[in-house]
Amino acid sequence: MPRERLTTERVLAEFERVIQSNRHFHLNDSVDVNVVHVEMPHGGTGTKRAEINLEKHLTKKRSIIRIQNNDQLCLARALVVAKARIENDPQYTSIVNHRRAMQTRLARELHQNAAVPLGPCGLDEVKQFQTYLSNYQINIVSKDHQNALIYTGPDQEERIYLYLHDNHYDVITRMPGFFARKKYCHTCKKAYDHREDHLCPNACKCCRFPDCPIESWVHCNDCNRMFKSQACFDRHKQSSGKSICATMIKCPDCHRLIKRYKRDSHHCGMTKCLICKEYTRPGDHRCYMQPVGKRNEGLSDSDDSSEHPEDDVTEGGYDQMLFFDFECRQENGNHEPNLCVIQNEA
Repeated sequence: MPRERLTTERVLAEFERVIQSNRHFHLNDSVDVNVVHVEMPHGGTGTKRAEINLEKHLTKKRSIIRIQNNDQLCLARALVVAKARIENDPQYTSIVNHRRAMQTRLARELHQNAAVPLGPCGLDEVKQFQTYLSNYQINIVSKDHQNALIYTGPDQEERIYLYLHDNHYDVITRMPGFFARKKYCHTCKKAYDHREDHLCPNACKCCRFPDCPIESWVHCNDCNRMFKSQACFDRHKQSSGKSICATMIKCPDCHRLIKRYKRDSHHCGMTKCLICKEYTRPGDHRCYMQPVGKRNEGLSDSDDSSEHPEDDVTEGGYDQMLFFDFECRQENGNHEPNLCVIQNEA
């Protein structure tokens, strides 16, 4: 928030909105408000406090191009490398090689053309580069924000993804590989493994394509579902692996949409409790957190487990109590955990 917009009225109104401990609490002259300024993330040459595990992770990741520099131009370098890769630039080999002068020259030219001063770059500079590179959508993934996107430019057909970590930018070449998932949706910016597990907010629930108007409903005898038009019906039959028709089916009795591989375990009118794993009817089920099972559960009485005492432990390797607590953020009116603390009973 810009400093000029941080008024006393805004601070007090926000405080009254999120206060919980006493609903009848009213602000008065005895309240002190401390303002803490948090530095916005920026990139330069990187810091020496990078975690060893992260360093190994980035080295092994084939979906990341490491930007190596000592001149605080890592953002511009990453942008010219990503741009050259997307365009299949014939000089890409020279551009991606930090030992060649071409990467440095192009990075400096990008700073000049975008009217961005040479030096470390934060989100304000990213926006300036985005304005200049208007044919590309720039996306910034931040390590300090649990690998979430902290900036996304206007939607374009060509997209650049950069990874900001330890004040340094690298290039992400494949988002599914970066998140260790099979697929990535560039519309809602989410990674997933199975097509049936992901549905964009503006997508048709029948064929999973956007902009699918209702024309004339068509029934599918294979999956027992109705589709908005012949085009909608045809799309649900299309396959780049398994089609929607081959993965989903509507129960003829309760009309619930289920996955085909779960058809045998489907119980009409019942849901499977994720805690106790029992099938129950909504509203009349009560259960509790289940204990971790023993590895030697299910052994017959004749089995001699005394020879393997290490087997008599829990599946997770613990046989003690763990306690946890969440700290939450409330910017949007909902409690969203941003810190989890866990401690054993010792």
